[in-house]
Amino acid sequence: MTTARQLTTKLITILVVKKQLTDVENAMRLSLRAQLLPGDRQQGAIMPLSLDAAPGKVGYALLTEGSQSWRVTDPAKLLAWAKEATPGEVAVREEVRPAFVSVLLAACKDHGGWLNTATGEVVDVPGIECRTGDPVLQVKPHPDAGRLIGDAWSSGALTWEDLLELEPVPGDVSA
Repeated sequence: MTTARQLTTKLITILVVKKQLTDVENAMRLSLRAQLLPGDRQQGAIMPLSLDAAPGKVGYALLTEGSQSWRVTDPAKLLAWAKEATPGEVAVREEVRPAFVSVLLAACKDHGGWLNTATGEVVDVPGIECRTGDPVLQVKPHPDAGRLIGDAWSSGALTWEDLLELEPVPGDVSA
């Protein structure tokens, strides 16, 4: 059975390798983007060993035109314009002030509800509830992990097979 230490080592190794691959990918994307104009399409190909064979096409890169999106940058100016130009499209709404909502949420977090300072009683606030998420597994590589993994990889002590070999979890019916 794979131990927790072995699984942890594999996860950290995968995280380090993914980060290194992502860094290389991002640098290549920047370099390629600098060489293309919007609308340009560049074919990717692997050159064959034989001069008689055609290159093996592996896909293409395409630099598309940038998409447009519109957003409100000054709600007050928009409201002033709408009041004058289209007054029927202006709505008046009743709401709890956002600053007070923040106070309520903080009180619920600290006390489990609204603390009535006069009575000392904690009161449930309708419309506010606490939700607890699922536990999260955090995996953080050590600062030297990249060097150590690189050394293991170079020496052959670590292989793709080592990383991809995973024993089934006891009780897992999908295995």
